[in-house]
Amino acid sequence: MTNQIFKYSLLQYVHSQLLGEQLNVGILFYFPTFKKYEFRSSARIKKIKSFYKDFSSSAISKYLQEFEHGASKESVSSEDFSRFIESNFLIRESAPLQFSKAQTAILYSDNTDLIIDHYVDLYFPDEKEQHPSEIIEKEYSQVDRFKNILLSQNLDLGLFKKVEPIKNDKASFKPDFVWENGSVNLVKEIYFKEATDEKIKDHALLLSNKLNYLSKEIGHRYRIDFLVNRPAKDTLYHSYEVALEILQDSK
Repeated sequence: MTNQIFKYSLLQYVHSQLLGEQLNVGILFYFPTFKKYEFRSSARIKKIKSFYKDFSSSAISKYLQEFEHGASKESVSSEDFSRFIESNFLIRESAPLQFSKAQTAILYSDNTDLIIDHYVDLYFPDEKEQHPSEIIEKEYSQVDRFKNILLSQNLDLGLFKKVEPIKNDKASFKPDFVWENGSVNLVKEIYFKEATDEKIKDHALLLSNKLNYLSKEIGHRYRIDFLVNRPAKDTLYHSYEVALEILQDSK
């Protein structure tokens, strides 16, 4: 699924455009790879009434039901995603419901329901339910998060380069992905979550030694970005800090 994407747009209730008061009430997704649209709404519509007395929960709920029904039966359009929203749902104007600017993200799983549930958890955090955290961690890694950060700032997918190991007759280092923006950056994710004190330090020393052996090959051609997952246990934080120092001291 390298460099495949999906798009999403937040549906927001705009109480005051002048004051910038708005609340997320739903998300529209488009998965080009699977030719699929899907809309999910917040389950807490009625509670918004406690914030804004003039909020019509019944009218908004009816809108949301229509959006869910419309997205699920919609045939795939070749239109631009934003144009599709305007022609099939809402025109961006001074209406109380508005879709935000469309966002592009990396397609990090074949399971679109998992992606949708993760974004519902992200934007409506007090409505968590569906998937155990270990599945999210496995399928939505720090690498995926970092790619999405890069995409949100630069939608040119060409910034991601082919991954090839840096090697000589003594060592080999293979990054998880490579991106270019003036400099060539090698990105490597490091897992310390379930490690022991010894394993944390040993892993950092191994990587550091590899990089030192590859210093000529790396030279000034590359920058290296480590995405380090902190250990789950507080008792391992000292070893984690030592490991970071080891990596930072690498040539």
